[in-house]
Amino acid sequence: MATLVPALMETLHGFCRTHRVQNDELYAALGFLGRTAAADEMILLSDVLWVSVLVDELTHGASGGEAESNVPGPLYRPGAPLRTRLCRGPEDGEPFHVTVEAVDATTQSPLGGVEVDVWQPDGRGKYDVQDPTQPPGNLRGRANTGADGRVAFDTVYPGAYEVPKDGPVGELLKALGRPAFRPAHIHFKLSCAGYKPVTTIAYFADDPHLRTDVIRSVKPSQVNPVARDGGRLSAELRFPLRAL
Repeated sequence: MATLVPALMETLHGFCRTHRVQNDELYAALGFLGRTAAADEMILLSDVLWVSVLVDELTHGASGGEAESNVPGPLYRPGAPLRTRLCRGPEDGEPFHVTVEAVDATTQSPLGGVEVDVWQPDGRGKYDVQDPTQPPGNLRGRANTGADGRVAFDTVYPGAYEVPKDGPVGELLKALGRPAFRPAHIHFKLSCAGYKPVTTIAYFADDPHLRTDVIRSVKPSQVNPVARDGGRLSAELRFPLRAL
């Protein structure tokens, strides 16, 4: 605190001097922060200011070929059911077969017994906690990789979606003329005894929102091709884990 608070004060004072901030502007900014907190959008504000991804990278920066971390987002819920079929059926969206392969980042050998925790939105871009038509725990699940380091999930292709635009953060995005879309994605948490756990995201090639992601979290290593075979969508995802 003795180091960080004075450093933050110096940054804020420099900003105010450079831009000659006036009383009405200060109170407008403070009011915006108060409304953002009251709307429970502080994490969203951090996201759209691109702070969340930066701090995640500083906290979990990958090295030596391991899977890159990414933000978990505000909609992760622990205790997902143990299952590999995540969806109810066509009402959730277009069927999507996702195979996860976990390997040792150094030897590239398969890792069995890796717990893979998955959560995602449906084909309309809605998570279960946002949509009363979905049952609790929909499109969430956990399973362990086999001896070959692989586990497959039957789910649906996730929909791209806009972050909430009806609150103060939406007002900010509108004022800046910035798009509010997040590209289609699926979240993953991988954990295994003796290995560094990783929380990450899989994005998918050809999504029109990859370059304009509102939280700027798309990393090239996390963009995956999608195959269509006989009308069935599938993707192969590979996650190298670093030994502790």
